[in-house]
Amino acid sequence: LLSTSCGPMFACKTEVIHRRRVDDDCTLEQLVYQFHGQLRPMLEAFSQDALKRGVPCLKTRKAVVEKDFPTEFDKNVIGYCQAPWTIAFKKSFWDAASAADRMVLVYHELGHCALNLDHYDEGQDIMNTYLLPGDIAEEKWDKLVNNMFERAKE
Repeated sequence: LLSTSCGPMFACKTEVIHRRRVDDDCTLEQLVYQFHGQLRPMLEAFSQDALKRGVPCLKTRKAVVEKDFPTEFDKNVIGYCQAPWTIAFKKSFWDAASAADRMVLVYHELGHCALNLDHYDEGQDIMNTYLLPGDIAEEKWDKLVNNMFERAKE
């Protein structure tokens, strides 16, 4: 079983291609065209957090939970954002993860695809290279989310 204490073992593979920011409101329809049903509440939360802070989003084509990841990925990769703007989460991790771990992972990958953010490894951050454990994220969620969206405004 996976637990939040194992979080630092897992990484996210990211292919960030810098796109020009658009001024579209971050509604769910703007955020992701197609998505796995289990992701809806997390995508809606991200959308609401962005709207509340006045941060626009870039369009993402789809968000999926996948059984198999591309073979070029390290076995510890649990999520990725990759052209043409697909966000994917590893099913084996997803099925065993806590709700808090899932939320951190979804926000992290949307940080890449929707906000065009790179990894940020200064202290505890949603955009760390390695997954921030959900129990830590729950304690500091508002601050972590604010920091992520503030960097997106820059």
